[in-house]
Amino acid sequence: MTGLLLFIAFVLVMAVEKGYERLWYRGLLLDLRFTPSFAYAGETVQLQEIVDNPKALPVPVLEAGFRTQKGLAFLQEDNTQTSDFIYRRDVFSLLGRERIIRTHTAECQKRGKYTFSQITLVSFAFFRSRKYVREHAGTQELYVYARRTDISGILPVLDRVLGEKEAVRRFYEDPFAFSGIREYTVYDPMKQINWKATAKTGSLMVNTYASVQSEQVMIFLDVSDPFIIRQEELVEESISLAATVFSVLSKRRILAGLCVNAKPEEGEDTFFRLSPARGENQLRTAERFLTSDFTGSRLVPFSEMVHVTMTDQTAGGRIVPLFISKNADRALQDALISSLKGGEKGIWVIPVRKGSEMPLERRERLRLVIRELP
Repeated sequence: MTGLLLFIAFVLVMAVEKGYERLWYRGLLLDLRFTPSFAYAGETVQLQEIVDNPKALPVPVLEAGFRTQKGLAFLQEDNTQTSDFIYRRDVFSLLGRERIIRTHTAECQKRGKYTFSQITLVSFAFFRSRKYVREHAGTQELYVYARRTDISGILPVLDRVLGEKEAVRRFYEDPFAFSGIREYTVYDPMKQINWKATAKTGSLMVNTYASVQSEQVMIFLDVSDPFIIRQEELVEESISLAATVFSVLSKRRILAGLCVNAKPEEGEDTFFRLSPARGENQLRTAERFLTSDFTGSRLVPFSEMVHVTMTDQTAGGRIVPLFISKNADRALQDALISSLKGGEKGIWVIPVRKGSEMPLERRERLRLVIRELP
């Protein structure tokens, strides 16, 4: 009799485990969400783990695991391991029709595009005699944009060069695009005087017209690091400088473009080129490309990229070039100067380690801005 009871119990246990094996994953949902979906290096984000069990069958033990790229530091280090990736595994116990939401805080230590991979849900038979594993799909991604940095030494130089271009814009004004009325200056032609406005105000007033030539800045970014002793901190500072300047120009409504001597992931272009434009989409396109990992990218010589881009510029679309490159030498300086056509002036921002010597001479057409790392 005892043997029969044990046999019946064994059959019941096996039946329960078989049914659990077939049903435990049905409807089970793991959702991983970053809030917000983008941040800047140095900021923190929230990671929400949402586990939803919509069926009546409970899941007594559920392990949810995933991995993501290094560069995110979870402030709650429990259940987190770091090697080539960051691995995290959390344990849940769900009743029927229960949803559990856990929130983790992560510090964005490095720019990049972070995705979830190797997402797994693991459960066990009631007596932990068997383990059931299911892989889960993850679609959300987190963009960590380049860290904002100090550009107080760059903006005055850029403003001066833009101001010099503004002084000659009157030669390119469109006589059919009326813009407004202002007081007369000795540089205004007499034909632009508005006699009705002059009679009302008692002072000479002139019509102003929209300019055919808009202010445009093209940022040329060098991400190459060709030396045996790597200078990753200078490359990262170069990227931060480019991203910060681009953002400031966008807020000022100045047409801004970006060229990077790295090939995009998609397309046949030999380097990334974003023509000068305005708008939020322009800024996001630039910032998202600057989250790329350039260490494995196919790079082109910086001087070659500059030459190709500057040659393509037409007279109606002349730009102020802003070069950002840590690879300072006389050959590159000569190449950058030779790319400036028709008396144009450019700016070269050079990130360096504090106390480094600069083997360059000052040139009027190429303003040098030395950016020492703190």
